[in-house]
Amino acid sequence: GIEFDSESVQSLYCLGVFATEYLPSLVDRVIKLLKEFEPRITTDSMIDWEESFVRKYPNLKSSLEEFKRRYKEG
Repeated sequence: GIEFDSESVQSLYCLGVFATEYLPSLVDRVIKLLKEFEPRITTDSMIDWEESFVRKYPNLKSSLEEFKRRYKEG
């Protein structure tokens, strides 16, 4: 199978946030990919990543929250 490191998972997560904002039709695909690699996602690294993402893209904070909500539901 494909090996994903934390940077790859974070990149997919980032893609999901941008898709939530700009390409909603792709969100479910990104969530499906992330769910396949969920055991490799560490909570601490994602919290750090989220804080960094919001600092860099404050205008996408609501999209980040919406993507997280959909991910948890998915």
